[in-house]
Amino acid sequence: MLGFLSNRWGLLLSPFIVFAATLWALESIASTTWFTALENFMPLSLLSLSVFLSIQFNRSRYSFLVLFITLGAAMVFYLPHWQGTAAFSLILIALQLNSGLFIVFKDRSLFSIHGLLRLLFLVLQGGALFYLITRHELLLEEFIQRDLLQLRIYFPWLYVPDVILIAGLLSSLFCITLLLKNNISIYAVFLLAQWALVTLACKLPVHWQLAAPAILLSMVCIMVCLSILLDSHNMAYRDELTGLPSRRALNQKLLSLGRTYTIAMLDIDHFKKFNDTHGHDVGDQVLQMVASKMAKTTGGGIAYRYGGEEFTLVFTGKQPKDAEPHLEKLRITIQDYAMFVREAARPAKKSKKKLKTKTKPKPLSVTVSMGIATRTGQHKKPEQVIKAADKALYRAKGKGRNCVSL
Repeated sequence: MLGFLSNRWGLLLSPFIVFAATLWALESIASTTWFTALENFMPLSLLSLSVFLSIQFNRSRYSFLVLFITLGAAMVFYLPHWQGTAAFSLILIALQLNSGLFIVFKDRSLFSIHGLLRLLFLVLQGGALFYLITRHELLLEEFIQRDLLQLRIYFPWLYVPDVILIAGLLSSLFCITLLLKNNISIYAVFLLAQWALVTLACKLPVHWQLAAPAILLSMVCIMVCLSILLDSHNMAYRDELTGLPSRRALNQKLLSLGRTYTIAMLDIDHFKKFNDTHGHDVGDQVLQMVASKMAKTTGGGIAYRYGGEEFTLVFTGKQPKDAEPHLEKLRITIQDYAMFVREAARPAKKSKKKLKTKTKPKPLSVTVSMGIATRTGQHKKPEQVIKAADKALYRAKGKGRNCVSL
């Protein structure tokens, strides 16, 4: 499950899959006896767990998201006579827009000054909503009930104010855009929450009405818990700078290898010179470029960051003769990649003059050396194979670098 959610398309599809499963649950099991028994404690248990995890891991955005969906579910469950009123619609719109707004905030401790300021922001919103509802209810009713999209002409069963649909659509598009741009699980959870809030605003079938708040709240809480676990897994097993699996992930992979495999150790040539000449920022860019090329290695090779400027490639079920052409292709790809660095601005004759910036970038020549080893009678353990590949790597450097050595 975590592997599926780590994939960009998996993250994008997960809200659709979970939401479809929720609708199936509402239709199929919501009225069963055993689910009715679970309904009494399941939402509260999942809500408590998701809030605990979000506070424990300082993920305040999840805490606020759970707050928004809980308020929406509580209104439907405890105040069913509010449905269809201006107050009900206005509060749901506010919850939708806030969930779209809070997604762009940085995660802070809920009990820090940032968390308290966000709570104060919500309290002030609540005061403003109370004023609008009590003083301008008729005006709000007229605005909310406007048929802006005229969808009921084509979908008569769609009983939900258009302003809620528009708010949900805009927030959903915003979440999808962020999700396509950044492979981060929290955007998928916020997208799912948007759909849950729109569903709560709909006039649901009679056999859904009692179970819908509990199931929708539980659905979002489960996704919050999974997302926090996924983020924690990525922090532990994925290198933050390059995005590749880390050495800890490599150690886990080594435990699952069979009898046939090939390991390659890769080192960036003259990497210290990049840092000394151009600075650590450029050095980081070089690491990221090499990692991005390694992630696309053909032949089934899985790339890991071993440490510093060293990387590891594992070819499961491959002999060195099978892996070598793919490593040679990778070496040439990195060698031929045009990487440019723009020189920093330099002052003119006097400091009063404006800084002049060279517009012509300088190309950097980045090459790598690789060593290959496989499991043999002399090297039976994966750790021994890695040491053999490391020795082959030093032989490649001794040959003049920018080559692959067995």
